[in-house]
Amino acid sequence: MNSLPMRAFEPELQPAVFREIDRALAANNVLRATQLALQALDAGHRAPLLFAIRAHWKKREGRMEAALADFECVQEFDSANASNLNEIAGCLNALGRHRKAIAAASEAIELRPGMAMAWFHKGFAHQMLTELQPAELSYREAIRLDSTIVDAHGRLAGLAAARGDCAEARQHAANALAIQPNHPIAALTLASSALADGNLAEAEPRIQALLSYPTPLVRAVASSHLGDLRDAQGRTGEAFAAYRDAGAQWRAFYAPQFARRRPATDLLSRTTCDVDALPQGGWQVAGPLKQTGARLAFIMGFPRSGTTLLGSVFAGRANVTVLEERPLLDRAIAELAEPDGGVAKLAALSDAEIESYRADFWMRAARYGACEGLIIDQTALNTAYLPVILRLFPDAKIVFALRDPRDVVFSAFRRTFGPNPFTLEFHGLESTARLYDRTMTLAETCRDKLGFALFETRHETLIADFDGETKRLCGYLEIPWDESLRDHHKRHAAMATRSAAQVRRGLNSEGVGAWRRYATQCAPVLPVLAPWVKQFGYPAE
Repeated sequence: MNSLPMRAFEPELQPAVFREIDRALAANNVLRATQLALQALDAGHRAPLLFAIRAHWKKREGRMEAALADFECVQEFDSANASNLNEIAGCLNALGRHRKAIAAASEAIELRPGMAMAWFHKGFAHQMLTELQPAELSYREAIRLDSTIVDAHGRLAGLAAARGDCAEARQHAANALAIQPNHPIAALTLASSALADGNLAEAEPRIQALLSYPTPLVRAVASSHLGDLRDAQGRTGEAFAAYRDAGAQWRAFYAPQFARRRPATDLLSRTTCDVDALPQGGWQVAGPLKQTGARLAFIMGFPRSGTTLLGSVFAGRANVTVLEERPLLDRAIAELAEPDGGVAKLAALSDAEIESYRADFWMRAARYGACEGLIIDQTALNTAYLPVILRLFPDAKIVFALRDPRDVVFSAFRRTFGPNPFTLEFHGLESTARLYDRTMTLAETCRDKLGFALFETRHETLIADFDGETKRLCGYLEIPWDESLRDHHKRHAAMATRSAAQVRRGLNSEGVGAWRRYATQCAPVLPVLAPWVKQFGYPAE
């Protein structure tokens, strides 16, 4: 228990109690120390040592919310306790409150810059928020301070693999495995690197060893890798079964986290009905953007439709900032999209309220260095919040990524994503298809009812005629085209999405028509997707 505070006991609490706790801790009798602390707290005594012992007990039992409450009680007694702040950061990360975890870890680091675990917790929080560069810097600092933090090595291995640097990924994985021979992230990284290199014989035993790992999430990722392995071997039936198992385990692990949230399909259906109930034209158009020197564009569609590729084309261009899956609209979404009656509230917004939401968006964008020029918000799932975007930013450019719906749905089903109410639906092919259908229905309803302009671009067209399609895109976005756009996969070094490694391999058609090899397994969802296949002009085979 390295975060136990200095003693600060009340007069009625006898020092003998602390002496007995000290003796128990010195003898490594954590159970006895915990019993004594619980008895003292039950008797009404309050002291930071008692709260800290109970917090560690709750943490060991996995009761993170209760543990956090006790660690926060310790902080009330001793606000400059860096070790306790580090514990708070760890609990906040476990609870998915990563922005608050960064604040707690940063405060601990300010008090004690050499605290390696605080750097690790800060890095983990950044990674969960897809802020990969600060995550990597934090992990490296954690290792510099304490090279035995195995999870920091493992996560650096995962980050290197995600950006396509297999050599560095293998090195970090080897470092982790030297400390902990069965470290799951390191082992998974080596398995994925072997798959990327086409070394199926090396990948097989590594994957098989993790399929029975105690942690469900590790088993889920291992099952997903097994699917990729069987796919590469042409054993599509077994591959599909592995993807299905991965989805089921992934959902079982994350579903409790979202138990109180509205299902994504329900949100989409309700929003579609509310938009459809608006009068033609929707609402009075808000005024122009007031952000001096900045223009705004959104790249959206559906995950696995090619939004990451589109964002990579423009990242790194002069006077262009691509913000990839950042929480820029979080306040507006929480207040105007998720609650019941959100669309009606959107329609009734005053100019002052609209400007307040815009100011919040720009403030968040500025945190990522986006202040002028063309700012592109690249977030595929922003399609679900299209009414919010159209109300707040009616003069923004909207690029809508399209790809064969069958490829999109199958690709989303077979991959693992960061958890949210939308990606939670990717656990099964049927639920993925249903989410796609409702997302596209909302987009079409918004287009019919609100009458906005957008630029549709097809993934297959971008691959077949990169220069021609990017010239059209540049014309729409009012930026110059040049030949350097062809090197997009070399420039974009810190992509955060699941498609990042594929984009860095450069343009290829390996994913075009991939669903056909799984036509038998996809048969149950084809009727759901058929209207969209027809509407978007794809062959109905």
